Formats: sequence, C-alpha cells, structure tokens
Amino acid sequence: MSPLQPGAMFGPYRLIHELGRGGMAVVWKAYHAPMDRHVAIKVLPYQFAQREEFIRRFRQEVRLIARLEHPNILPVYDYGESDDLPYLVMRLLEAGTLTDRIRQKRLSLAEIDRIFCQLAEALAYAHEQGVIHRDIKPSNVMMDARGTVFLTDFGIAKMVEGATQLTATGMITGTPEYMSPEQAQGLPLDQRSDIYSLGVVLYEMLTGKVPFQAETPVAVLLKKIQDTLPPPTALNPDIPDRLEPVLLKALAKNPDDRYSSMGEFLAAWKRAYVESQAELSTHRAAPVLPVTIKQAAPAAESSMAQPAAHPSRPEMAPAPVAAPARQNSSLLWTALGAGAVFLICALVVGGFMVRRFLINRAQPAGKYTLAAVAPLTDTPVSLQDTPTEAIAAPAGQQEPSRTPEPTLAPAPTQPPAVTNTPAPTALPLSPTPLSLPDRIVDRYGVAMVLVPEGEFVMGSDMQRVMGICPGLYKGAACDPVRFKNEAGEHIVYLDSYYIDQYEVTNAQYAECVRQGACRPPADTSSKTRASYYGDPAYDNYPVIHVTWFDARAYCQWRGARLPSEAEWEKSARGTDGRFYPWGNTFDGSYANSCDRNCNEPRSIETFDDGFADTSPVGWYAAGQSPYGVFDLAGNVWEWTADWLDPNYYASLPPKVRNPLGPASGEERVLRGGSWLSDAFNLRSALRYSYKPALEAVHIGFRCAKLP
Repeated sequence: MSPLQPGAMFGPYRLIHELGRGGMAVVWKAYHAPMDRHVAIKVLPYQFAQREEFIRRFRQEVRLIARLEHPNILPVYDYGESDDLPYLVMRLLEAGTLTDRIRQKRLSLAEIDRIFCQLAEALAYAHEQGVIHRDIKPSNVMMDARGTVFLTDFGIAKMVEGATQLTATGMITGTPEYMSPEQAQGLPLDQRSDIYSLGVVLYEMLTGKVPFQAETPVAVLLKKIQDTLPPPTALNPDIPDRLEPVLLKALAKNPDDRYSSMGEFLAAWKRAYVESQAELSTHRAAPVLPVTIKQAAPAAESSMAQPAAHPSRPEMAPAPVAAPARQNSSLLWTALGAGAVFLICALVVGGFMVRRFLINRAQPAGKYTLAAVAPLTDTPVSLQDTPTEAIAAPAGQQEPSRTPEPTLAPAPTQPPAVTNTPAPTALPLSPTPLSLPDRIVDRYGVAMVLVPEGEFVMGSDMQRVMGICPGLYKGAACDPVRFKNEAGEHIVYLDSYYIDQYEVTNAQYAECVRQGACRPPADTSSKTRASYYGDPAYDNYPVIHVTWFDARAYCQWRGARLPSEAEWEKSARGTDGRFYPWGNTFDGSYANSCDRNCNEPRSIETFDDGFADTSPVGWYAAGQSPYGVFDLAGNVWEWTADWLDPNYYASLPPKVRNPLGPASGEERVLRGGSWLSDAFNLRSALRYSYKPALEAVHIGFRCAKLP
C-alpha cells in the first residue's frame, strides 16, 4: 500500500490531500504539528525513486532552491526521505497558479506589468547565481492571496558552470509550448532560453494564447522552429504599440537577436510600459464649455454598444481628429476613468446621457461611428466644481488647499426650442492637454502632489560639494571618491507625475496589511520605542522595517509605484540644483536629522528637535520642497525603484528623458537621509543603497504614479 494516503504520517508531516501531479513528482497538502502550519510536500513517486538519475535531479532541485533566496522564488522548508521516497517541503500557496489566473479573465495591463516584473526579477537573480530554469510556464508560477508571484519547479534547472549533465545528449526536457527554439532542438542553453520562455508567458498574458499551438508536442516544436511568430496585436489589438517590439525581441528565434540578459529585458519592458502610460495621458482632452449633448428619450434601447445599422447622420458625425492607425479603445476608457472628459463610453450623469463613440477599426484613422440610440433631444450641460471629500492632515501640519474635481451636471435650462439642428459645440478639433490638479487624494485618503513635466539638474558638481563638505560632514575626511556616484551634473527631462506628499505612515501601511496585500514589517519596534508599528500613538509616523519588495507591494496595492531615482530628486530639488529641499543652507529645524539626541558621532550637537528617532510625517513645515513635498530630507531613508550603478550618470546621453536606472544590480537606491544622518548626508543629490531584501530601523518610502 502506498504511504501517500490522506491522514497518513509521512515523516513528521500528516498528509491531508493531493494537490497535483507533475512530470516527475506529486504534491500533497500536509500539516506540521510542531510548527502548527500547513505546508506543501513534493514527493518523488516510486517509479522515479528507483532510478538514480531522477533522485539526482530531485536532490539538485533542493540544492538549487536552497541557495536562491529571493522573495519571488518559492523557498524550501525541509528535505528528507520517508519509506524510501525523497521529498521536499515548501510553503503552501492555495491561491492557484498563473495558469488559473489567465483562464479566469483577461488580465489588465497593470496586473501583467506587476506579474512580469516579479518574474523577471526572480529570474535575473537566478541567472546571477548561475542557474537557468529551463521550464518557465504559467503552471510553474504560484500566487498568494496578495497577488505576489513565486517561481517554482526548478526540477530541470541547470547550473551554467560545473553542473552534472542530467540528460542524454540530444534529449529534450521542458514544455513544448514554452521552450525556446534552441531548447526544442536539444542545443546548448544559456539565460537567453529563459528570456524566450518568459516572453511566451508574457505573450500569453497579453493575448490569452501561446504563440504556437498544434495537436502534438512534435508539431508544436516544428512550428516553433520553422513558422513565423504571430504578432501579438493580431490577437489583442489593444496592446500598446511600444510594448510589442519589446515582446518580439524576446521571442526572436535566434538567441543572438534577443536581449542578452533578463535585466536588459526587464529594463526594456519597464521603459516601454512607462512611455505607453505617458502616451495614454496625451489622449485626454478637455472640451471647452458649453457642450451640447443629447438627453435620451424614454424609448432608448437597452444596449448602447451595438454598431450603427445605418450611416451616421451628418449632423451627428464628430469632426475628424488625428489618431494613430490602431487606436486603443480600452486604454482610452481607462483614461476616462482617471478624469478625462473624452467622450468614449456612455455616461449617465445627473440624468443626462453622453453619446458613446465606437471606434471602427475598419475605418481610416480618425473616423468614428455612433452607436444606434433612441431619438435624442438637446440639453446643454456644463461643468461645475464639487469639492473632494475632506481628509485629515497629518498631525502638526495645516491642511493644504484642495483642488476641486470637475463633475458633469446639468446647466440651467431655457425652455426647449424644437429644432432638428443641434446647437454648435465648442469641442476642439484636436485634443487639448488636460489641466492637472496640483494635489490629489487617492481612494485610500493619501495625498499626492504634482511635479510638472520639464527639465531639472540632477547630480552634483563635486567642486561645489567639496566646498561645503568640511563644515557639514561628521564622518571621515571629505574625500570626493566617497561621493563619486553622485558626480556629474546633467540635464534630465521628466514627464509630469504625482508623488506622495508625505512618507507612508504606519497606519497607511497597516491598512494594506489588513487587506492582505502587504506583509507586516519585520519588526514592530523603533530605535527607542519598544512599541511602534501597531501602536496608535505612532500611526502618523513613517513605517520602517520594510524591504524594497514590501515597499513595492504597498505602492502597487495603491495603484502606484516606487518613484524612480530621477523623480525623487526632482521632487526634492526642483529645477535650480539646490542642495536641500528648502535651499542651499542647512537648518536643523527644517528636518529630522541626527541631533544631540541621536547619540552618534555624526550628531549635530547644536540642535534638539525633540525626537530620538523618527518624527511624525509632515512635522517640519519649513523643510518642504518647491512642490510642497514633506520630509525629503531626514526622518527615514526612502526606497526608490532604481538599481545602483556608481557610474550610471556617466553613461547617460545629454538631456536624457525619463531615465529608469540600470537594467540590473545588487542594491536599490535610497535617497534623502534619515534621523541618523548628518547635514552633509541629507543633501538631495546624495545617493545611498541597500540590499532590496533587507530592512532597517531608518528606512521607509513613498509612492509615485503618472497622471
């Protein structure tokens, strides 16, 4: 009788039920009483456990995963043998696989970006450790309840150097639909094979299908080697134009035509994704009022989405506008949801119906047709200002003024005149840039301020920096080599973006934890407080003890992201190249720095701000930046999106636009200094870095997003 039975003990684990079977293993849900937790146990069945080749491969998987410590690689808890069956114990994830998620619904572009970036970062890390996965596919991507993805099943992974060959020459291992062409031919593999396989996963997320399908595995492999790749936009025309070339390069048949590294693939995707979102914002247009629209008669049809059964009446046809040959209707609808007054979908506001324009892909660019609707009557509509819901300002900070959100409401009406000729409208013939509010409040009550598009000076003139160093730096001698990673002033152009007005607080982060989208901080204390996170007295203080991955998860939960290093620096310095957010002269009353309470050699003995470590966010009103952003100097170091490369500035072209940082690295950039920093290390151009999987008592973050 097989030892794998529900309720049976398998080593120290009680088996509950089978979760699934793979090519060479079966996975069970089990309970480990000593640690009071449920786990997943992967067992090598008898038919394989009798063969040394499979035992060797199974043990290799254990060794590989044990050396891969990454938040997006499923960790191994234990390894052993029971009844001559080898097994490994892993974290139990019951939210399903990426395969399940793809089958449930068409993924949003934001969700695809989040999943892809996590997988690419995990694989970039594995490649840096010399490991090629060789079996990347959605069923090998597990997900937790928060949407975090975990790469699994390194059963056929291979060490790039020094690995024992586990397959015979010419033997093919992997899953045909996701194999690279060279893997399908049994050729030697490197990291570019994983790039191709991840490209197939990305293709499937974007289109709902894999590129090559056939009735037999051999037929799939032949198609993969011989046939031309079907363009993803042929299956999903709503894929942004900038993303398709990135995907096609990853799926090139010749490895030499692909990205050379996973980090390069990730950087290309991120750049294209950000640019596509920026281009999306240019689709928004603000009509000049008054605008005459139509009120639906009582006999309006129930469906507004059917194409017109006859040509549009001339008086109803909108004026042609310049548009790309392949318009992105679903993304335009997203823009409308963000506040654009661009008439794309049917809206019912205050009892009035705005016509839905249906983009007819068969017509030339700029041509639109109208849905068939019931007879309409003219009703003028105007915009009126409605204040947003009030929120409480952080303690110690006066409430900044709010920018009202425009809403559609009926204009005062005159007695209707019966006419068949619609009143003229003031809609522009081409999109007019939407005026962005200086400050917004998101659905979680978090305030963000606008940093307008334009150029600014990034980096430092080292001669100027060394001129102020002796009077400010409390560390070692003022050696320019110590600060060379900030050397080189250069002009950077950034598109408009929003950034959190304050650092993320304990209370804000706790809500993300409560909703299951974030992990709790690694420690609930601070430097001088035994109770910090979770103590209501410190709800309005910055959250600490969070890794870069924790910070990213929180921002994604809010529909935002971590700011790029360039975005962070512009938010702090403005456009005039100042040393500090408030100017060029340090003032201890403007920031929470290492004062006389700091008890460190670097302390600023002449000042006492009343805080032995962190302070409430927004406490130092005089220290805000030119854009009204608080605490960009001191309190806590802040995670940014970028990897650190000390020579990155030197590699940039003149007047670079929207830089995203190096493609890969070992540490992520921190900015702003903390309550442990002296005056010199609070400068806005100073660059520091930290391992992304680590946390500290003086590291926090804030979020950013495009309009």
